[in-house]
Amino acid sequence: MKNKNIFIMLLLSMILTVFSSNYAFAYGEYNTPDSWGMHTTPGGFKNSYQGIRLGNTAIMDMNLTTRFRLRANEYSDDEDLFQYIRGSIKGIKLGQGNVEGSYFLRFSGDLNGSDSKRFFDDSHDLGLDNNDVYTRFYHGELTFSNVIPNTNIVAGRQYVNHIETLQIDGLDVSYEINDKLSIFGFSGAAVNYFDDWDDDWIHGGGFEFKPFHTTKIRGEYIRANVEDFHDDIAHIRVDQVVPYGTVYAQFGNLDNAQTLEAGGNFQLPKIGTLLNVKYEGVYDEISDDNSYIENPLTYALLPYGKYNLINVSAYQGFLEHFMIGAGVEYRDANGQNDFFNRDYTKYFTSLDIMGLPTDGTYISLFVEKWDTEDNKESDDEQKLQVGGSVTQQITKTLDIYAGTRYDRYKYDFVEFDYGDVTLARGRKRESIRTYYFGSKWEPTKRVSLIVDCNIENSDVFEDEDFENNYTVEAWLNIAL
Repeated sequence: MKNKNIFIMLLLSMILTVFSSNYAFAYGEYNTPDSWGMHTTPGGFKNSYQGIRLGNTAIMDMNLTTRFRLRANEYSDDEDLFQYIRGSIKGIKLGQGNVEGSYFLRFSGDLNGSDSKRFFDDSHDLGLDNNDVYTRFYHGELTFSNVIPNTNIVAGRQYVNHIETLQIDGLDVSYEINDKLSIFGFSGAAVNYFDDWDDDWIHGGGFEFKPFHTTKIRGEYIRANVEDFHDDIAHIRVDQVVPYGTVYAQFGNLDNAQTLEAGGNFQLPKIGTLLNVKYEGVYDEISDDNSYIENPLTYALLPYGKYNLINVSAYQGFLEHFMIGAGVEYRDANGQNDFFNRDYTKYFTSLDIMGLPTDGTYISLFVEKWDTEDNKESDDEQKLQVGGSVTQQITKTLDIYAGTRYDRYKYDFVEFDYGDVTLARGRKRESIRTYYFGSKWEPTKRVSLIVDCNIENSDVFEDEDFENNYTVEAWLNIAL
């Protein structure tokens, strides 16, 4: 029992580490398409993957998610409806190999029509562009495994993810030369959800070498001709298994801008300890004339300054129900300091309680302390942040949750002028407190419903009509 609880604590702490790795003054990590975590597959994925049998070996599965979103404040409101369809076909035999397929797309519309005030306009509203329905095709691919001996071919709209993650409409081909060495190459049209395709292409290739069973070396070269940018990107990465963990180092070069990332994750399961160390360095400024739109959901290019960043965190499980964590993150901006790239030191600690006071209770608390350099947008550069959440299983089919979090910085890229009201868009603000609560109901293994309510209190906008913003979402998930 004790070992089981320690394992759960370690697993949870790794999850918490991922969620705590978003850095201020830098581009946040994308969580797309459209909040992946809310696409809950009923039955914990297992039931969905059982699917519908086609013939002797092939299996098809499909998941439908209907999402309703209401956003409102004292000034405006917006109601949207989204329908997601995702699925796959597996187990099709072709020669000595197998063929698999998967797809994911979204249809959406505005229920209350165009909002003349346009306060809540986002990428969804831009995509509608006077149409009743906006269709977004996230991916649709066919994978041919070993149909040609030692070869894996992926065709269609796909995420290429050897070292860098890119989305293309094209081909990704890997060939295993032997059990130690494989090579790969990919080519296709660059995917972007906001702009029309204009002869934008991405090509690349590389290798993976495993000299020992604990060592993996990868190299990759990418040529990107996107949005009139012509970039040469190269990476080399080494991953090494060591006693009690793994270490890695990755060197990158974007034209003449060099980067380095290195780190390690270590576990001591007998005593319930987890240690993470990470370093990031950008040694040359990356200007907006040699940065291409790499992510299809990116619609703004900004310069990227030089910096060094170090993050160290540790987590310790104790008394079978508790996990305490602590860490520090330090960023030194070697280039010109700005909102996205400034010197700061962040201290953080967390406490997680599992199975108390009941077996179905999970409590998470965290505290962050920021010390940052002065800037004209803020009059408080040393701020203590507190947040937490509680999840409670009411029955085997119903969970409820509530919590609050604090966002240190927020930036709105687009500036609008609404005539009678001047909004502070295009500026940087801090002090955003968010409160949220909701529930998840799973009456059967194939159906689940999530209802989430979010209240944001911020000084992003100076007018009191925008001080409190409310969002209510409902997600109905069905596995066929």
